[in-house]
Amino acid sequence: MPQPNTLVPALVWGVLHFSDGTAYQLTSEDVLWAARSLHCEGGPPAANLWTLSQRFTAYRQHFPTFTDFIQNFSQCVNPDWIDGRFCGPGGSYEGRPECSEQAIQVRQGASSISWAEIAARKPEVTQATTAWAQGRLKNPVLRSTNWAAPSVAQSYLDRVPGASIILKADNWYLVEPWAQAWKRDHVRVHGPGGRVAGTALQRAPGYELLSRLLTPINPLRNLSQS
Repeated sequence: MPQPNTLVPALVWGVLHFSDGTAYQLTSEDVLWAARSLHCEGGPPAANLWTLSQRFTAYRQHFPTFTDFIQNFSQCVNPDWIDGRFCGPGGSYEGRPECSEQAIQVRQGASSISWAEIAARKPEVTQATTAWAQGRLKNPVLRSTNWAAPSVAQSYLDRVPGASIILKADNWYLVEPWAQAWKRDHVRVHGPGGRVAGTALQRAPGYELLSRLLTPINPLRNLSQS
């Protein structure tokens, strides 16, 4: 069986840059698991990807990789919701609808689906995930750190002062109180070719000048065509 990262196109992935000056290099495994989560979770892919990116900033100390973080946050691909502490024998949700045989089968499928299968079923997911991981996808959910079904999100808003909604779609996208004061681009993705994605798409400062300096004024022509 191929390793997970062999199921993803061999591309150059970007780096998550955080406003505290730290950074995280995305991997093919991260890209695969992000797509797996999106394929199952539903909602606008860009909103989900940027919510994951922004929430990761607050939990990086607990998870060594973005993949580990996604597998903990996204119920769709969380092993604890398959046969672990929630749905396993003696689990806190055992016997409840959340741990029905059908629900567990959906999560098992989401956790093993290949990149090619996702691309065939929901091409918008693999396209958005690739664009995000290469710094080509704008952030439409400024400071969003969570999402939930509308009824669950409304209950959260009623209970938690200082929380707000940034987007209402299939899910509602929440700005939790601890993220309200973040800088506008608390997280950016620096991709290949000097691309920088946040709430806008830009080029890295000085990239155009550097490109001109590295490009020969009179490059050698293709002698095979002479």
